[in-house]
Amino acid sequence: MKLRVGDDVPDVALQALDGTRLDCRRSKGPVVVTFTRHAGCPVCQLHVGRMAAAMPEFRARSCGVWMVFQSTPERLREAMARWQPGFAAVADPAAGLYDAFGAAASLTGYLHPRSLLALVRATIAGKRHGRFEGRETQMPADFVLGPGGRIALAHYGSDVGDDARVEALLAAVDSLKAGRGPLTCEPTT
Repeated sequence: MKLRVGDDVPDVALQALDGTRLDCRRSKGPVVVTFTRHAGCPVCQLHVGRMAAAMPEFRARSCGVWMVFQSTPERLREAMARWQPGFAAVADPAAGLYDAFGAAASLTGYLHPRSLLALVRATIAGKRHGRFEGRETQMPADFVLGPGGRIALAHYGSDVGDDARVEALLAAVDSLKAGRGPLTCEPTT
């Protein structure tokens, strides 16, 4: 079931590769939780790069960033050592967290022409496909959680490259910090 702005986040904990833990309903400040496919996905690697580039802005807002992958811990550790993106990475090869947040797989989204376009963009940017892991038809999803785990932004991708824009995530964090309440999110296409 998809989550909506204003919903309480599922009562789950995220465990990063470095051992840090986020109890989603007990967060003290804003947190971004983004679901991507796997470390070998070239389109996902572009999203990793965008999020890594924005980490100074997230840090300046005292906002945690957690990215969930379907990769095994071993493969994700290797990728994180190469990328060094500055955010917490969570390995979820069984997709339990994806299911808890309503981040579904979609054959229609996977086969959508925008997915092919996203793959072409990633290939032009020099990203290469690695080993397949998890549900290849997994769609991305992005959330901004407010203190206590209330969802301030929920974005479910309609194709492989349809991640929430970094600007939308930052705007949702700013809105929370200013006490203006939740925002909606526009697709990246």
